[in-house]
Amino acid sequence: MVLAHLYEDSNALDKAEEQYQIALTERPDYPFALAGLGKIARYKKDYPKAIEYFEKAKTVMADASFFEELIDLYRLNGQNDKADECARITIDALLSDNIAAAKDKSLGHYSDMELAQLYLKTNQLDKALQHAKSEQQRRPENIDACETLATVLFKMGKAAEAAPLIETALRTNSQKPERLVLAGQVKIALGQMAEGDVLVAKGMALKPYMEM
Repeated sequence: MVLAHLYEDSNALDKAEEQYQIALTERPDYPFALAGLGKIARYKKDYPKAIEYFEKAKTVMADASFFEELIDLYRLNGQNDKADECARITIDALLSDNIAAAKDKSLGHYSDMELAQLYLKTNQLDKALQHAKSEQQRRPENIDACETLATVLFKMGKAAEAAPLIETALRTNSQKPERLVLAGQVKIALGQMAEGDVLVAKGMALKPYMEM
């Protein structure tokens, strides 16, 4: 699966698809392989097929990332009512997880990062900021938490506040295309055009089918 993700982030969709299919021959209905095929179908703009893969994946495992993808896919497929309903159900479930974790850490885990990402998708930026801050304060050096908070701040027009967070997210020399593009966009917003353009171009070269 690691190899499949590497191919996916290196503009080698056919090889990524092959690896996901291999994973399914070894473990039929493996949800993350199904999700991988769903992402490839999305990149190819075959939204009904992508929805089919993610619906199957979530019946095997109710992972928040599958629901996040479905929200996007329903919108891309013109099914806005389904997207809204999926968002509502997922947010309610994750809020319940947070309540359980606050009461007893052994009963669950905090879902602030997932909630921040979902509130971003539903354009509820204040709520996204609240949860992104909570996650980043809990794990200040975590690159995913820093990237999530930087994304929210950038969407709110606060590039200067996002800048140090995205630098932390890049400290491992991460080549995640989405992270490179975000870093570039932040720099461009701050007037660092040349450096920002290089980062955006690098991210898009790795993953040209990425939705901006």
